[in-house]
Amino acid sequence: MRTPLADCRRLIQRTEVGVQREGDNYKCVISSSDGTMEVIMPQFRVEETRRKSSMEIFGNKDFTRVTRLAGDFEGKVARGSDPDQVVEFKTRSVLKIWRSYARLGGKMAVAVMLSHPDGTLTSYAFLDGEPAVVDSAVSSVRPDFTDKESDDDGLEGVFIEGDDFSTGDSFFDTSTGEDTDVEPVDFGFGNFGF
Repeated sequence: MRTPLADCRRLIQRTEVGVQREGDNYKCVISSSDGTMEVIMPQFRVEETRRKSSMEIFGNKDFTRVTRLAGDFEGKVARGSDPDQVVEFKTRSVLKIWRSYARLGGKMAVAVMLSHPDGTLTSYAFLDGEPAVVDSAVSSVRPDFTDKESDDDGLEGVFIEGDDFSTGDSFFDTSTGEDTDVEPVDFGFGNFGF
């Protein structure tokens, strides 16, 4: 079964696929009540959905968001020429993929942001056929919820106040208590909004 955002293959027993157009975007809700299926889309695939699991895929050819709605499932996210990243989708898991063509060379540029159930973020970008470049400003951000005498809000080292990193503005680093300048980095394929 083909939808505007994903292909559903190997449908076994009871599975449901709903598609709705919302302006320039589409929303696909894919669920497996008593069956399983394979879901394939650019830069992401689920080889086999688990029973009683569902996901929402929202977007278009330039941006796609995959949100886990129910149950758990495992997906593989492309990392350019690097091996795919295996991701376990559980409560609060969200994947966002931005696509554009690079100004230099014309290759497909892909940026990925993944929100894990434990609150960590993984973020990287790659040009088609090239290895992924990890966004170190985002990829290691994780709230520290342990009690500390020096920091009663439990968010030591997490960026609490901030501006758009692509503008070269500054952010307040709670671990040092200082404003820090951030230089924009242009990889030649534009700002994807993270």
